[in-house]
Amino acid sequence: MRFRAFILFVVMLAALIIPGTAPSIASSIEQPQSVGSQQTGTTTSGRTTVPGEILVKVKTSYGAQALFAINKSFRAQSLTTHSYNGIHQIILPAGTDVKRVAQEYAELPYVEYAEPNRIRRALDSPSDPYFNLQWALPKIGAPDFWDKAPLTPVIVAVIDTGVDYTHEDLANKVIKGYDFINNDNDPMDDHFHGTHVAGIIAAETNNAIGIAGVAPNAKILAIKVLSRTGEGTDLQISKGIMYAADNGAKVINLSLGGPGWSFILDDAVQYARKKGCLVVASAGNAGTSEIYYPASYNGVVSVGATDSYDKKAFFSNFGPDVDIAAPGVDILSTYNDGGSPSYVYASGTSMAAPVACGAAALIFAGNPTYTADQLQRALLLATQDLGTPGRDDSFGYGLVDLRKAAIQKRITAEDTAPEITATGSWQSSASAGASGGTLKSASTAGSSLTLRFSGTSICWFAQTGNASGKAKVYIDGVFAKDVDLYNPTTNYQQPVFFKDSLSAGSHTIKIEAAGSKNSKSQGQDVNVDGFDIGNGNVSAGPMPPTGVLVNVKPRSVEITWSKPATGKVAGYNIYCSTTISGKCVRINRATITTNTFTVLPAKRGAAYYYKVTSVDESGNESTPATPTSIKAARDIRR
Repeated sequence: MRFRAFILFVVMLAALIIPGTAPSIASSIEQPQSVGSQQTGTTTSGRTTVPGEILVKVKTSYGAQALFAINKSFRAQSLTTHSYNGIHQIILPAGTDVKRVAQEYAELPYVEYAEPNRIRRALDSPSDPYFNLQWALPKIGAPDFWDKAPLTPVIVAVIDTGVDYTHEDLANKVIKGYDFINNDNDPMDDHFHGTHVAGIIAAETNNAIGIAGVAPNAKILAIKVLSRTGEGTDLQISKGIMYAADNGAKVINLSLGGPGWSFILDDAVQYARKKGCLVVASAGNAGTSEIYYPASYNGVVSVGATDSYDKKAFFSNFGPDVDIAAPGVDILSTYNDGGSPSYVYASGTSMAAPVACGAAALIFAGNPTYTADQLQRALLLATQDLGTPGRDDSFGYGLVDLRKAAIQKRITAEDTAPEITATGSWQSSASAGASGGTLKSASTAGSSLTLRFSGTSICWFAQTGNASGKAKVYIDGVFAKDVDLYNPTTNYQQPVFFKDSLSAGSHTIKIEAAGSKNSKSQGQDVNVDGFDIGNGNVSAGPMPPTGVLVNVKPRSVEITWSKPATGKVAGYNIYCSTTISGKCVRINRATITTNTFTVLPAKRGAAYYYKVTSVDESGNESTPATPTSIKAARDIRR
């Protein structure tokens, strides 16, 4: 796929964004300045593989000498053996048909696999400026989470073009990793992409400078695998992934990718998973269902992009491999331009993936004993459902929403728990897809598995596949839903059923094999990987505020309200819409503790509608105040 050209807009922040106030765009940023690829040194080769190079893995029972004869026949040079997984980097004469030769190597009995050394690219897409500054943070509920999440340091590896570790908003947040492009210990960014990604995740917060990152608790392990042109090979990327796994990363961000399966890249991803890393990758920017790697490997959270109206970004890939969505249009973040710290808007699934990584880092900070599987499950559950109810191919399980993670802390009851009773043909067997213990499965109609639990919500995780069947789900003995586990591509630990709003106390969930398989399925197997249970400490949401008034002043708009007549309230949130029934966007950076809010709307002569909600100490949010208290306001700036 050809690398997309793009235009970015530089934005210099001249004023601190004060928590609890809405910044005036006119007064806080300079006029946008265009930055093109010639200024950043970004040119692309357009190649999909490294010319004259293949990667070969010899079976463990054979030595390096096994390749001597075939290397000689092709006049190939074995450049080096990479000891971390026994990969031979083979250099072929100029003009050699790389795919044909790789196939001949692969057919040898002592070769495990052979493949071209593919090139992956940073996944940007054209920028579209002038959205509100950092609209993504309130959209995913990050400011709400900051007050609740412990500041336990979490290392997030940014495997990219490097990171400008001298940038004013990143200088205290970066751990220098390795540069696999220049083979040294200086992963300085000579492009811009990695610096932008790093800022989205962990730009320093409350330092009176620039922007805020999604995860103030995160440290960035900078690893350079993409060159100044934004390109890197599967060998370089796989080295970077394994380096991150060996050097303390809990979350790995891969804002890069391309079509074409790679064994070496998959090996590296599975290595990282086994080391306890959550791997997050961009779904791709082709705007099609084209499969991109590494996002589509098992065990990788594939992230699609949305805009500020919760619509799928036009460039975002879609399909059965997309797991979740995150803001990815006009995302403001850090930028390096040769010494002067600055900030740019950029768009792409490259921007969406680090938003999800930051969310994962926040969740892990509050749950430091989570395994990678448990962290992945918690991230998939911390979502707001968009599009077709349930999982869909545009948004996966929904838009990242940390408010859900803040409200409900998850505990795990695996399938080996004594609270589980199985009847009929349920079998226990080892499974790579199970997050702990064993995987239970059944294929005979009427076989059932029942979990007794205490909590306010329950989520059933299962590994779907092309040999899976259907199941009936019962909550407290009452039929709840038919669940079809068929999926043409085997997925990894999918939440297949979720039920919330249960009363505090004891409940049961029963999974019963239905026997009537999906017409496309090759079997009717039903499995239970595990259950996640809401811990039952969620209180009812607070009452909405009363007496909301919107007052137009000479140069601003003032919103006032009164606290609810009953119930304890910790603060308030303000939402804005351009129509009375349209989708609202939160405009306060942090939860407001006063009963007044002043805002300067972004556009002259436009009507705005404001809604106010209450928030309690547990993070639960009320419905908005009644529509009769919402008034249109008109910006009358001169």
